[in-house]
Amino acid sequence: GDFTKWTELNKFLLHKYAVCPDVLPVYKDILEIAKGPIRMLIYHGDTDVLLSSMTTLYNTRKIATQNNLTELQEATGWHFFGDFAGGRTSFTSDPSNVRLDMLTVRGAGHSVPTDLPAQAFQMINNFLFADDNKSI
Repeated sequence: GDFTKWTELNKFLLHKYAVCPDVLPVYKDILEIAKGPIRMLIYHGDTDVLLSSMTTLYNTRKIATQNNLTELQEATGWHFFGDFAGGRTSFTSDPSNVRLDMLTVRGAGHSVPTDLPAQAFQMINNFLFADDNKSI
């Protein structure tokens, strides 16, 4: 593919994919291009008024189904300094070279890192260092 320099409104992406109606082709492309193990994180603020958590979970399950990923377990919670910080649903492939996690962040709106930067930092740090978004 044609890799262009990232900007907030990358014109290549803007023309290749619809902005809002359906993001599923983006994930399909990523999973087709990926070589070797890949982990993906989809996160969502549970007070987002633009896109509901249930819609995000529905679409995440759709991504998982279209890519032969199975749900690991029922949704679990993750914690931030002992307080419930949100829910987590995980999917994997067999063999487990693909892992997809969908997390909600309690009390965050559409822009999680802006709304709750400390929780967002923990969530992303745990994801990068494979800590399964456990408590701190």
